[in-house]
Amino acid sequence: MFGGPKLAGYLHPDSHARLLGQLEGGARLTIRGVDAEVVLGGGVTWMVRAAPTYILTSGELQRQRLAGQWGWMPSAAVGLGSGLPRRDHLRWFLRPTLLLQIPYNSSLAPFAVLEIGIRGPR
Repeated sequence: MFGGPKLAGYLHPDSHARLLGQLEGGARLTIRGVDAEVVLGGGVTWMVRAAPTYILTSGELQRQRLAGQWGWMPSAAVGLGSGLPRRDHLRWFLRPTLLLQIPYNSSLAPFAVLEIGIRGPR
């Protein structure tokens, strides 16, 4: 069993930026040097539009600073990994992840993410 915080984000030029903060936990099983894992998480996301955004108030346009949207973002992932050659205390992993932004417009929005990384000693 393992768990902890995750902080991620991206910038889509001339469109928007997104920040994600999550707590996640999972279980990992190692058989013959190969790690298999299942990970579940939940957190919040904040998307900020890159272009100027205006709102109409009492017949006047006013620029809205940091216009964006908050949302709940649960996640589920499965992963595989193994030790690095001659550095078995370091382990690489490959983790396809599905995230759901709720709400998104009047429904939800799925995001597919591929996490690739190196994990330190257990």
